Amino acid sequence: MSEIDGICDSWDWNAGDGTVTSPGDGREVTITWNSPGIRRVSVSATCQNETSGRTSYPTAYIDVNVVAPPPNQFITVLNNQAANITASSATVCPNRSFVLMPPPGATNCVWSSNPATTTNPTIGGGVLVSSAGAAPYSSVTYTLRYHLAGTCPVGPLTFTVNVAPLGSAVVTDTARFGPGSLALTVANYQPAYTYTWYEAATGPAVAYRGGPTFTTPVLSQSRRYYLAVTSCEEGPRQEVQVLLRQVRILVDGQEPTQPVTGTRVVLQAELAGGTSPGPYSWWRDGEQVSGASGPQLAVTEAGTYTVRLADRSGSEYESLPVQVLPLTQLKEWTVLRPHVSDPQQVPQLGASERGYTVTYAGGLGQPIQQLGVQAGPQQEDVVQHLGYEGTGTTSQTFLPFPVDVAAKPSGAYEADALRKLDAYYAGKGGAPFSTSVSEASPLGRPLEQTQPGQAWAGHAARRSYATNAAGEVRRWRGVDGREWYAAGQLSKETRLDPDNRRTDVFTDQLGRVVLQRQLADDQQLDTYTVYADAGYVEWVIPPAAVAALRSSGQWNIQDAGFQDRWLYHYTYDERGRVVERKLPGAAPVYLVYDAFDRPILVQDGAHRAAQQWLFTKFDAQNRPVVEGIWQDGRGRAEVQAAAQSQALEYETRSGGSYTTGNTFPALQDGVAGATLLSLTFYDDYDLNGDGTPDYAFRAESRLSGGEQPVTTSQTRGLVTVTRRRVVEPGGAYGGWLSTALLYDAYGNVVQKQSNNLLQASSELGDQTTLVYQGEGFVPRVLRSVKQQRYGAAWPVVVRNRFSYDAAGRLLDTWQQHELQGRLEPETLLSRQHYTGLGELTQKQLHSRDWGRTFLQTEDFAYKLLK
Repeated sequence: MSEIDGICDSWDWNAGDGTVTSPGDGREVTITWNSPGIRRVSVSATCQNETSGRTSYPTAYIDVNVVAPPPNQFITVLNNQAANITASSATVCPNRSFVLMPPPGATNCVWSSNPATTTNPTIGGGVLVSSAGAAPYSSVTYTLRYHLAGTCPVGPLTFTVNVAPLGSAVVTDTARFGPGSLALTVANYQPAYTYTWYEAATGPAVAYRGGPTFTTPVLSQSRRYYLAVTSCEEGPRQEVQVLLRQVRILVDGQEPTQPVTGTRVVLQAELAGGTSPGPYSWWRDGEQVSGASGPQLAVTEAGTYTVRLADRSGSEYESLPVQVLPLTQLKEWTVLRPHVSDPQQVPQLGASERGYTVTYAGGLGQPIQQLGVQAGPQQEDVVQHLGYEGTGTTSQTFLPFPVDVAAKPSGAYEADALRKLDAYYAGKGGAPFSTSVSEASPLGRPLEQTQPGQAWAGHAARRSYATNAAGEVRRWRGVDGREWYAAGQLSKETRLDPDNRRTDVFTDQLGRVVLQRQLADDQQLDTYTVYADAGYVEWVIPPAAVAALRSSGQWNIQDAGFQDRWLYHYTYDERGRVVERKLPGAAPVYLVYDAFDRPILVQDGAHRAAQQWLFTKFDAQNRPVVEGIWQDGRGRAEVQAAAQSQALEYETRSGGSYTTGNTFPALQDGVAGATLLSLTFYDDYDLNGDGTPDYAFRAESRLSGGEQPVTTSQTRGLVTVTRRRVVEPGGAYGGWLSTALLYDAYGNVVQKQSNNLLQASSELGDQTTLVYQGEGFVPRVLRSVKQQRYGAAWPVVVRNRFSYDAAGRLLDTWQQHELQGRLEPETLLSRQHYTGLGELTQKQLHSRDWGRTFLQTEDFAYKLLK
């Protein structure tokens, strides 16, 4: 319609038998007719004009030719070499061709393809399609644009051509031992394919057609079947040899299904239907084993083995190959009996006289099993099985388990380790292993780890790695934390513990941890570590301090009170030594060093208030020998300067004590507030240097002659005598508590002589004598006798004796008291029982009838539970 003056608000449309619909104010309409023909459409309008008022305009009209829509159109296939043809697709085998034709009556046909191929139209507007050179499982979609005369415009048509491979099959388990039926299985079975088993290479005789498994009838001899796979067409028949083996190799009565491992593997030949007198011939890696003609072969070399033999009719048979991987073994003995110098004696020692471990390794030298031989309470072997991935890493770490030596020779390789491991832990919760997953990179960083036990299976500790984001970590320069690390400057390691508690650890490019952030219960607990320019830890800002700074918004900590209350601070000298250590809320601790970098003075806040220092003096071997209190009111820097100028390096023995004036600070006990608190002597017992030991071993009359320990004079490097000052009530300093330690040839303390607070004299009347297994060669105490004196009264004597199992676990503890010369009956204080792994299961306490009854029993149980 032409433009109309004014504002039109009413439209009147007439389309005859057509249906008129309008989405808006009626200016535009949609008309639908149900049959073809010429139709007239008219419209009139009523408008509002400013000069003449409301005006109706004459009717306008137009004639419309309504045509019928074309029927559904399809692309068709000619010269058919395709399969599975539908209206929009077809499947074609490799090296096949056919023609795609347009619908009848189509004109102006234009073909295109995706991916692009050659689309030269043929006679009749079709296109030739070829799968020559196309990759299996590829597809091409063809698009046809065309016209149909006398119809409405038509849209494009598409047709997809899929290239299918010729079917192939991999058949497993094609052999059996002796007569019977056999299930032949297609390992790469595809449900869309058809599998046909034929009796012969040619001909129509079908043995089976259907699913992935064909079960043969009972066979009495080897034979052949032929399998054809139909994908887009039936492929060629492939021969499947069904072998009835008449001989096989057994290991421990079972036919191996995987490589056989062991230190000495015995292969046993078995003939179907009976035995054969032989001769047998054994072959390793294609070469005959010299001298092997019997039904058994003991293998000690790695290789692939077969056996051949003839039956009574003279027919020769050969077994399937068996791969054998003999294990190397490392035996380690720990001798627990003295005076054994001949290595040939060691294997003959009893279980209590030696520790014995065997480690078995595979072909690559990796340990795959470790045995503690007779290490259990009942002398069971304790087995630790090890497993590896193809990369040589371990994803599972197994718990140890005991194996009764009655079931196998002690120390022998446990071939069925995993089954016995599961059986042992079945009643304890199961899953007797921990797992670990590492990232697939040269770094091999851990990603996930679980603990042993079924309860931990869904509670792994996990780690992930990234870098920091901008505005995530503050960059501290001293106590100024107003800056941020830029994105990507820090390594970020996120750790989730088994309870999903998260910790983020941020590390700088020097590998130093700058922030540890714990996230739990909607809280963020940050601990910042601030480093000096030289790389030393200078400040540690704990979570409470960070929370206070976050609340205030002030990240430049200049408030000395805040620093004193919240921060850890460390001060260093020019040589990198800590000279001041400040903990939150505490006074600083000062440290002073001598010219040889030894800390000789320490002062905390309490001693600083009293103008005191704790000092340490050293001997010529840099061993601390004298400790005490030194009175001096100077500051740390002044004292350090004085210590640095000291030239002498050590103190020496003098009259049963030590000099105290050679090194800084020069002092004298009891003079100018100096007090000695401890003395330590080394190497010998001649403290006053007169050539005679001041202390010597005193025989214990309550031990038999054969039990008396034998001391040694070779005590260089050992502490021989110690003296500690007694602090009286009120802070006064009293006498000295002295202890002399005497040793056997193996460095065990066999006697301790001392005084006590009630009798703090130079006479060391108290003594404890110890008797060890194997004359001290094994540091297990078998007996001890302790006597304590006060004045001239009878000593109080306590006797103890101990028993152990072969692995050194404590079994019985006995005690007997002697009061005023009267010996009381011996008491069994405790008796302990263990599992095969050495776990304590029961402790029985206090028996006065030699272990028949106890006053108390404690039981212990172990489960693989969270």
